Amino acid sequence: MKHLIFSYGSLILPENLKKFNSKILKSVFITEFKLKVIKSPITKTNYHYILLDQTWEERDIVPGFLIETENIESIDKWEGSSYKRIEITCIDRYMNRIKCFVYIENK
Repeated sequence: MKHLIFSYGSLILPENLKKFNSKILKSVFITEFKLKVIKSPITKTNYHYILLDQTWEERDIVPGFLIETENIESIDKWEGSSYKRIEITCIDRYMNRIKCFVYIENK
């Protein structure tokens, strides 16, 4: 079964598209979220990563890509327990609203 996922980061890297048998469909955006940069607590390097933070403010917009995958269970495992998958609506350049999933911090 094919699933749609909004991605703003590592899921659109070529190696991850291949790994999860996914493909980029189009450029989209979401509202009511912002990005925050976090220093990784599990590495001793200066590695930082980006997280989505839900603001509930429609003026907050995050651009990204809509990807399609048949391997969502593997992506769930790869994202780990630090993230949870939720259903949201993304919007394309023609203002079409598309139901999809996104991974957010599991607080």
